[in-house]
Amino acid sequence: MNLYFRHLLVFSGPLECGMCLKRFQRWGIALTCCYINFVYFGIARSSSLLYLATLTQYNVDRTLASFPFILCYTVRNLLGPLIGFF
Repeated sequence: MNLYFRHLLVFSGPLECGMCLKRFQRWGIALTCCYINFVYFGIARSSSLLYLATLTQYNVDRTLASFPFILCYTVRNLLGPLIGFF
């Protein structure tokens, strides 16, 4: 086994292991990514509930009730290549 990977298998304590201090930073990054994905995709997943609430709250037909959601999806999909480019 390579000497570089051998120290990863033996836990020698939180202050002696340099990679152990970064463990909390990694979990923070993972939790932040989960939160961003929840906000980003959670709103899209709950749009059907919001659509029904829009129908009943404002007493409009289906085309007018779906317009804000279609506009949101269109803007998000059109800006995707620009965000990926920059």
